[in-house]
Amino acid sequence: MNALGQMGRFGNQVFQYAFLRICARQSGTSIQCSPWVGQKLFGHADPPVSVSLKPLVEKGSNLEWILEVVPEFTPYLEKTSGMEPGEVGIDAIAGGCEPGDLIGFFQWHSKAYLPHREYFRSLFQPCDDMRDWLDEPIRRMRARGKTIVAIHLRTGDYRWLPQFSWTMVVPPQWWADWLDTVWDKLDRPVLYLCSNDVASVRHWFAKFDPVTSEDMTVGPPLRLQGSGSGFYLDYYVMTQADVLGASNSSFSFSAAMLNERGSTFVRPSWDFSKKFTEFDPWDAEPLLFLRGGRKRLLKPYPTMLRIARDTSGIAGALAAALLYHPVGSLTVLAIRAKLAWTGHGWRGVRDMFLGRGRA
Repeated sequence: MNALGQMGRFGNQVFQYAFLRICARQSGTSIQCSPWVGQKLFGHADPPVSVSLKPLVEKGSNLEWILEVVPEFTPYLEKTSGMEPGEVGIDAIAGGCEPGDLIGFFQWHSKAYLPHREYFRSLFQPCDDMRDWLDEPIRRMRARGKTIVAIHLRTGDYRWLPQFSWTMVVPPQWWADWLDTVWDKLDRPVLYLCSNDVASVRHWFAKFDPVTSEDMTVGPPLRLQGSGSGFYLDYYVMTQADVLGASNSSFSFSAAMLNERGSTFVRPSWDFSKKFTEFDPWDAEPLLFLRGGRKRLLKPYPTMLRIARDTSGIAGALAAALLYHPVGSLTVLAIRAKLAWTGHGWRGVRDMFLGRGRA
């Protein structure tokens, strides 16, 4: 898997690495992959890529829709590999596949991974020298109460990609209102907030006296410094929570799949009249896509503005229209242009702008 670590962040990498290992196990073969942060976190001594194999592109699921928006990806693969890409599908989880360079997200309905649940979980066990760092928040919360409630609030990059049909920025107030409905029913609950911007959301939950990574005094082992793995403390707490409020994100969904003690898993719903819904991490779609658009990957423009208004008010809708959508669209265009240039030079860039070659 040459592309490991290059197509999405940690949640995506969990699915990609699990698929790679399961395919190899089912095929009776070995693996090679690019370096990724999980090697430091989980102690995997994976050999680097040393051979060129035919690209095997994910068939179905997320990548198929992305190819509708970025059709330059396939010519790019042909140019860089010198081989015509093949396909790999969900059936490889059960029966393995031919040797190849696996490319995709592999976030199928989680029930497909259920026969390999124990193996899946075994791949993502933290190294022993991380125990002091990871156990501190758990000890603190167990000393204060009995039921750990973890909520993942994802903002950041989702705001900058409002046109995509999985990006849902849930207002902190919605989560606080949900907590009001369940808090008194839980046995001595303690709240932990997971977010890439804790400072901006913490005040919404002041009445619940939340714990965050910013409260911790023990840091990661020296060997992890500079590795960009600071996010893992939040991820680990989600794998240990009794109640998990996940975002519409592979980051918190994959954490739910690794959680062996949780009794309740909740995530946002595209039905804003009810806002949240319970789910089974091993019998659900990792990402919930908005239905009804002409392309499943993209929201219709008026729908994008309505969702931004409903979740972030008029100011949010204006920001989506005047800032986030234009910048996000230019970013996608730049990626497409780079792929087109690599695949066919100026002719590829010209065809991209003229709309030629699109499926």
